Amino acid sequence: MGKKYLFFFFLFLFLMESSISHTKLIRVAIDNKYIQTYRNTQGKWVLNQGYQNPKKLQELANEYQTTVQAIRSLNEDLTKKYIFVPYGDDYLKELLRQGFGRRIFNIDPRSFLWPVENPDFTSRYGRRFNELHQGLDMAVPIGTPVVAARDGIVKKTGWMGGYGYTIVLHHHQDGKETLYAHLSEILVFENEEIQIGQIIGFSGSTGRSTGPHLHFEVIFQDIKLNPEDFLPESFFRTDVIIKESVDGVIIQETVPNIEGSPSHVQLSL
Repeated sequence: MGKKYLFFFFLFLFLMESSISHTKLIRVAIDNKYIQTYRNTQGKWVLNQGYQNPKKLQELANEYQTTVQAIRSLNEDLTKKYIFVPYGDDYLKELLRQGFGRRIFNIDPRSFLWPVENPDFTSRYGRRFNELHQGLDMAVPIGTPVVAARDGIVKKTGWMGGYGYTIVLHHHQDGKETLYAHLSEILVFENEEIQIGQIIGFSGSTGRSTGPHLHFEVIFQDIKLNPEDFLPESFFRTDVIIKESVDGVIIQETVPNIEGSPSHVQLSL
């Protein structure tokens, strides 16, 4: 009887290894502070400086070599704090030429993506101060881009007590949910479809927080799991990686610094 169970055990391991080795990887581009995506359009979230004024809106369109119509089509409310500005083709090409392309990974579709760059772990999943800390705390400067860990739909956004400004995404692949808390800004709306690697907000220190950081949770059927079980190390290494180039050819570059508040990029056009 023991040999029979041992046979099935090794058969299970073989099938698992075979499944993993034959999993088709997907290619993912990760938004940074220079090139961001919204509704499958490349551009950038900018702080609203009175762009409901037609003259200022035209000046904004001219700056990013786009059109007023293109901006309006992606922003139903031009009075909100941040609006998304789609890049004109020439502006985007110049960003790529200067080396600001997004990082690109080939990843296992069953895995999650790290939601911020180069985090310092301040508190991991587990016991903390005689209670269970049910997520992963990653210290990053206020204004760091926070990206979706996986494709999904925005389930909930807004102020959530001690979590502060928070986003919850539902991932239809397997029913898991991810939670992003203590944000300074929320850039997406409930029921919107989100792509893996897409910026969804900026990190902050809202709610019950001891300092700037992102609190990240993975949830399945109301049970909060250890996020590190789903987050491969290689997604935030600071070594040679693959990036976009101006002609669409994949090239190797070093990881750009995308931490800190979104900043304006001066281009030599």
